[in-house]
Amino acid sequence: MFSRKNNFILLLIFLIFFVLGIFRSQDAFKNDYKTFAFPGDGHGTIADFYGFNKSLYQDGLWQLLVDRWYPNFGGGYSAPKLMNIFWRFVVFSLSNYEPDNIYDICVVLLFVLNGVSAYLLARYLKINPYYSFMCALFIVSLNNFDFRITGHLNLAAYFGFIIAVIFLFEATKNPNSLKKTIILGIVVAFSFTTNEYYGLFVLEISVIYYFIIVWRKTYLIFTLKNGIYCASSFFVTLAFIYPFTFLGPLISKFDISFSYPSRIIHRSEYLQYVLYNPLELFTSNFELFTLINEWIAKTNYFSRNGGEFSYRIGFNIILFFALFVILYSMLFGRIKLKNLFRKFLPLLFLYFLTIIICIHPEHPIFGNISFVNLHIEYGTGFRVNERAMNLGNIFLILIFGTVINEFSRSIFNTYSNRIVKFILPPLMILPFLASIADARFVNFRPWDRWTVQPMPESIKFVKKLQDLPKGMTMEIPYYPENVLVETTYIHGLHAAYHGNEIVNFMSGKSYRNVGLSWWSRQVNNPNIKTLETIKKAGIKYIIVWNNPEKLPHASNVNFNPIFYRNAFGLKKLFSEEIGDIYEVIGVKNFNQKVFGEFINNTPPQGKYSHQLMHVFNSDLRTLEVNNNLKFILTENDINRPILSGPNEVFDKGNYQFSFRFEKTLFTNNVDPCLKLEIFSKENGMLSETYFTDDDLQKIGKQIDHEIFLNTLSTLEFRIVPLCLGEVVFREVYFKKKDIAALSGEK
Repeated sequence: MFSRKNNFILLLIFLIFFVLGIFRSQDAFKNDYKTFAFPGDGHGTIADFYGFNKSLYQDGLWQLLVDRWYPNFGGGYSAPKLMNIFWRFVVFSLSNYEPDNIYDICVVLLFVLNGVSAYLLARYLKINPYYSFMCALFIVSLNNFDFRITGHLNLAAYFGFIIAVIFLFEATKNPNSLKKTIILGIVVAFSFTTNEYYGLFVLEISVIYYFIIVWRKTYLIFTLKNGIYCASSFFVTLAFIYPFTFLGPLISKFDISFSYPSRIIHRSEYLQYVLYNPLELFTSNFELFTLINEWIAKTNYFSRNGGEFSYRIGFNIILFFALFVILYSMLFGRIKLKNLFRKFLPLLFLYFLTIIICIHPEHPIFGNISFVNLHIEYGTGFRVNERAMNLGNIFLILIFGTVINEFSRSIFNTYSNRIVKFILPPLMILPFLASIADARFVNFRPWDRWTVQPMPESIKFVKKLQDLPKGMTMEIPYYPENVLVETTYIHGLHAAYHGNEIVNFMSGKSYRNVGLSWWSRQVNNPNIKTLETIKKAGIKYIIVWNNPEKLPHASNVNFNPIFYRNAFGLKKLFSEEIGDIYEVIGVKNFNQKVFGEFINNTPPQGKYSHQLMHVFNSDLRTLEVNNNLKFILTENDINRPILSGPNEVFDKGNYQFSFRFEKTLFTNNVDPCLKLEIFSKENGMLSETYFTDDDLQKIGKQIDHEIFLNTLSTLEFRIVPLCLGEVVFREVYFKKKDIAALSGEK
């Protein structure tokens, strides 16, 4: 496979994909501030690449050897992020380029690596160089690649699992070779470093395929013994590649402080991203197959399709596959047809495995053998199971290539006419091009340029900070947790261009940073005391956006930019229509400890007005002076929360929670007419108290509850009327008790 001739052809294939990648990417490199990265995940990836490189230069190159890095977001209190070894070294090697250019170069790199690895797999399967190239071109032309390079860049990295499949075939071809078995485990572990989804899927199909094939060739005990060797090399390699992720949960069992990601995903979320109908993969772009498309739609057992579906490959590939198999049978007989089936049977089996990995567990035919339930139970975080069909499509293309290759080879061996040998290869391009067109769209060409997006105009504005002394920077509005996570990525993108660290979070979580919501409300609607807090924390620059709704994925947040324009103690550095940049006078250095006291703790006291809570039938309520909310209770309000919220996280400790009313008056003086609840998402009902109208008149306008929280708790306060009457709500107030003692604990 690696003779001098083959090596020369391989170099030629590399150059072809490199030139093709450069041609397809030229719109990004010719134009400043244009990139393949779309708003949202694309911008977040650019921010992460920049943040990782900055972390390397500030904290040391040792981070190249671990799978965690600590972003300089959130004033240094952002959660650690995962970046595997392949991306760490690639991003670091490109660190001298502009942030968006790093992203765009990675796109070209992945395109080339995918093409070359696909070519190598096809050559390993004994497909000749010409058809191997056509298979590789088909694979890199799939819609999924063009779709993924706009945001989830690592999902466009196919080469890791393609290489793993080569070693899987090699290990099962030579089951007595312990060396190849051990290498298989290492390579499958490496496939996780390009993308964890693809690593998991190739691991699952490798285990099943290896066990079946080696058992057939040897015996059970030998298969199990070699399987143990392979598994050992896999786990050792995985522990080396992912020391924190792989060993973190184990270390945590021994009460050793450690940071690793954890996430609970509901079953319904898993089932949004599974393969509902395998036939849907073959829906055609051509009007000729409209009736077939309609029939495929009718075969769907479910009422809808899976989300994030970019794996349709069209009907032409099946049509040409069937056509050439029939022609092969007619021209060369059943014996050769059986040999042909033997050649693509392993790929067909792997294709079937990718379907059962991601098929809906309630599918009437394949549901009982679906891997989705297994992933729900043990694969927390791997929620988009249908991504396995990216592997499946590659196997299908290689099956198609195998049939075309064997058909052509048999034609050449049977008919020695030079005209046949001259005409057949270019003629065989047509099935590939027609299948590519069906998988994409009729006018698609493999050299079509990738779509680019202009970078936000705000990038040019924040770059003005590059020429000023470094300092901690904050953007206003400061987004709380309850916004679309993609909304916050713009902060990281801006940081990649102004070069400063930021106190804004990318996807901040109040369960980790308990004071996040309080800090955001304070700086979005500031007063003189707020500015003093900002100075204490050592925040040097404040960027205030005049029209934040024009930023990518903007969320509607209540904020007041006017205070900053008129505040004493701020110096306006730059002002444009898009926003203003201020310097906080007198600030020299960021005080992470002081900022941490605000961002990581529930404040000593606070209050929630009705604006921060959910109001049932809000249009029927009356807003009074002093921001009080008046409820004239109707039958529709009885026995349901007329006011609930805010569902915010509180520190553990002793609290006094006070429901404050301006007025409570009920028509029934005997029976309980008002129920007040304090509910914890983690611990259930903490307090449930009932009051008659007489009780309320005696207690007065404030009703106190003493609550001890022994863990972080997400609290919801509920006001539930049980009788007709009138309630005027003022606020829910809280204060920490024994504040000094609590501070000592921390």
